Amino acid sequence: DYVKGTSVFKSCPEFEQAILQSFFDVLLGDMDFSYESMLDIIRLITKLHPKSAVIAISEKSDPETVFECIRAGSCGYLLKDDATFGLKSAISEVLNRGAPISPAVARHLLRRLSVSNSDIRGQNIQPSLSLTKREFDVIRSFAAGMSTKGVSVQLGISEKTVPVHLRNIYRKLGTST
Repeated sequence: DYVKGTSVFKSCPEFEQAILQSFFDVLLGDMDFSYESMLDIIRLITKLHPKSAVIAISEKSDPETVFECIRAGSCGYLLKDDATFGLKSAISEVLNRGAPISPAVARHLLRRLSVSNSDIRGQNIQPSLSLTKREFDVIRSFAAGMSTKGVSVQLGISEKTVPVHLRNIYRKLGTST
């Protein structure tokens, strides 16, 4: 297990001060604590420490909240009531360059990406957000509640390749990490 030390911050200014002074491998951001402030902190972390990984945690699964967190630089998004990912496994996944995502969040992404692509195709416009077949397969598998290992077995790809596809999907969504 990888645990060097943990810190808990009671306010966004306290958290912001800590990231200005220290480097963190993984940060868990409670988006329900102070949504706009946490988005600013995620952007700041991404700018100052591009190798740090931020996992957004929230009770909200609406597409706007999810997309804003991903665009701000979050490399994962977990719902507080989702039993699929424990924090320990999510942290391990990001330390291994993965991108943990709750199945409900993956379903939102899939719906949003499907609508974006079909709208673009209907207008004969070159898509700026085009996913490969494999990327759609990966996000569909996560939406069905599969783990990274389950996705790799189902699709016949390496377990290390699955996070690569997720990162590509995030990149196509305009994330900064």
